Amino acid sequence: KKNGKLDVSKQQLLEELSVSWDVHADQWHRKYRLLVQFYEREGHSNVPKEHVEDGENLGSWLRTQRTDKKNGKLDISKQQLLE
Repeated sequence: KKNGKLDVSKQQLLEELSVSWDVHADQWHRKYRLLVQFYEREGHSNVPKEHVEDGENLGSWLRTQRTDKKNGKLDISKQQLLE
């Protein structure tokens, strides 16, 4: 798919099986959903840096997002979701 060489019918079959074409974006959104889950349960988003949520190191991930924002590296659409 990346090089435009995947037949459209094969692409559709794979998409019916929920094949991801952007694994990094999917991982980011999974961790974001975990942050929302944490917020809804705890009432805040001050996640301890070592906190693990559903098998993911949510605290470390959130620290990275804050650092990226501070350094101007966090995509604006992701910033808006996190605010």
